[in-house]
Amino acid sequence: MQDQMMNNMQQMMGPVRKFNELMLNNTEKLVEFQIDRMRTYSGLGIGRMRAALEVTDSQSLQSFLTEQNKFVNNLAQQVTEDMKTLNSISQSFGTEMQAVTQENVSNLQETAAKAASRKTA
Repeated sequence: MQDQMMNNMQQMMGPVRKFNELMLNNTEKLVEFQIDRMRTYSGLGIGRMRAALEVTDSQSLQSFLTEQNKFVNNLAQQVTEDMKTLNSISQSFGTEMQAVTQENVSNLQETAAKAASRKTA
């Protein structure tokens, strides 16, 4: 009887554990991504501020504005790449979540079928 209860408990907790592990792994990926992006974008911003400090005359202003235009284009490309990465993380999470959910549904159906067969026996 006690073994049966432990077995049932393990069957119930298995999907919960997998779900929690999946959530934790996804959260970790997102936090690492955000920290990395924060460092990158902060560095870019500080770099542009330092470049602005170098403006002393009209020629250096023209040079700064030219570089600023390049910076904005590069930043737009970086943001696009980052959005693709974030989308990939989300899609991967969704796929893994579907697999865990399907496994849980299959386990529940199997458990229900066993319980029904015990009642008829």
